[in-house]
Amino acid sequence: TTFKLTAVTSANESTLAGVSGVLTHEVGVEVDHAFRTWLDATLKFTGDRDAYVGQPRLDDRYAASAALTYKLTRDLQLKGELRREWLTSNIPANNYQAYVAMLGVRLQR
Repeated sequence: TTFKLTAVTSANESTLAGVSGVLTHEVGVEVDHAFRTWLDATLKFTGDRDAYVGQPRLDDRYAASAALTYKLTRDLQLKGELRREWLTSNIPANNYQAYVAMLGVRLQR
């Protein structure tokens, strides 16, 4: 079992008029656990705050996910993930919520 805590601050470009850039603060926590050598689980939560320089706009973004990785062979893996994302903004009509389900196959040589 591994635990990972991350914190990042970055300055990004913006295409919005009157905004010179976006200052983003991000924190996250991730837990990985190997139930067996062939089955791994991952739980992850991230939270971001975007401050738009030149406007009073603040966006708070969050994501929570759970994933399972099944290792069929040494080279072939199946991965499934369910994630919930949401954004809250101090600007009306910019909020959203979404559920994302992903299923993938990985071939690694």
